[in-house]
Amino acid sequence: DLHRLIRRQRQMCIRDRADAVAVEVEADGKKIFYSGDLRGHGWKPKLFEHMLKDPPRDVDVLLMEGSSIGRGPTEYPYPDEEAVLQALIQAIADKQNLALMFCSSQSLDRLVTAYKAARRAGRILVIDLYTAYVLRELAFLSRNIPQWNWRDVGVKFWHHQQEALDRAGHADFVREVMRSGRGMKMDDVMERRNDILMLAKSNRLFRRIVDPRRMPSYDGLKLIWSMWSGYLEDDRYVKPFCEEHGLELRQIHTSGHATVQDLERLAEAVQPKWLVPIHTFHPDDYDQFGVPVRRLNDGEVLSL
Repeated sequence: DLHRLIRRQRQMCIRDRADAVAVEVEADGKKIFYSGDLRGHGWKPKLFEHMLKDPPRDVDVLLMEGSSIGRGPTEYPYPDEEAVLQALIQAIADKQNLALMFCSSQSLDRLVTAYKAARRAGRILVIDLYTAYVLRELAFLSRNIPQWNWRDVGVKFWHHQQEALDRAGHADFVREVMRSGRGMKMDDVMERRNDILMLAKSNRLFRRIVDPRRMPSYDGLKLIWSMWSGYLEDDRYVKPFCEEHGLELRQIHTSGHATVQDLERLAEAVQPKWLVPIHTFHPDDYDQFGVPVRRLNDGEVLSL
């Protein structure tokens, strides 16, 4: 029933990202388990271990994502969030200029890492208004998710984000942040740039942050790419900027998807009748998991 499904969903939720939820669906005596974007190398590895100890039983089909299958051993040099944290602290410890970190506003584990690194490096974490709203909405997931009103956190207001939140009926939230004194303008960021780790996006707003009319010098400017490296292939903002000014773009990232080893452990724990590859470039490699595999084409219907 619905309540049982919701309870199971909560049990399967690994709080690495807002959408990292495994779902068990049961109907007409058949059961499907969707692995989602679970992983065991975030800040909550015990949740993954608990699921392996108490996995769903009698599963007919395990839909298992396999983003990590086929990756080279050096594609992600940082094995977990702790390694990302230590590398980030080292990267921003030299307080000679602004530190910019490019990551998703919905990557909760990475935002936790950013906050920890900023605190330990003696910097303020500056987030944008949209990120502040996302974090507030997801605060129920964990007490460890940083919030806009925490110590050593500032909020950069971008006009289009304020307008979007107002239109969506969240004007009260915008006013709350504005009245708190946590809001920062670009002049504020530049004035305190040596003491700030600022979350940024590779879009037109990036050019406003590094506008030479505001930023006195690019010497010591730190740029940290904390997302999948594939996004850089067609990047039109950060990558060209670094090439033009001879700046290093440090890639400090660990995958948001389960390792092959953890996928193997998941398949072994669940022991489904069939394993169906999804979200992977290497469906033929699923035979390594020791359970029968059904490979489906896009749009193909599987009847149980």
